[in-house]
Amino acid sequence: MKFNELLDRVNSTTGTDWVRVDNGPDLALNSAVLRNDVAISMEWGREHDTGGPWTEAWSEESFPSATTLHGIYVDLRYNGVTVKTDLVVGVDGDRAYLPTGISITEGRRIVGQRVHPSQVVLARIVHELTSSESADFGWYCTTANIKVTGG
Repeated sequence: MKFNELLDRVNSTTGTDWVRVDNGPDLALNSAVLRNDVAISMEWGREHDTGGPWTEAWSEESFPSATTLHGIYVDLRYNGVTVKTDLVVGVDGDRAYLPTGISITEGRRIVGQRVHPSQVVLARIVHELTSSESADFGWYCTTANIKVTGG
């Protein structure tokens, strides 16, 4: 399978097209496989940087009751080999996972993110697999001022 074919295939899925996998003793990582093609899988939960939370102007303004961001990596795998890694951020007390991209700034303040459509895919699936508020992915992106550009 070619890389773009893989991305197109994953992009056309939702959280219900994936099956969560029990990782046994390694509960820090989460895994899922695509229901109709187990050669396609993903793993998430590996901490960004030191794993410590941080804040930015957009998180403070968008989610005032839970301003900190928590970064994790999401690995898209094909036949067990990582072919794409994205950084996503947990927002609003990890109620949602959103893509990261190029900062949108006003002066020295970061007020949002500009992302490519391919950066949205893995974040959306992780959000749908982990959040009880999965129907609100679009609302979270809008609230966090995430702008999808390119195509």
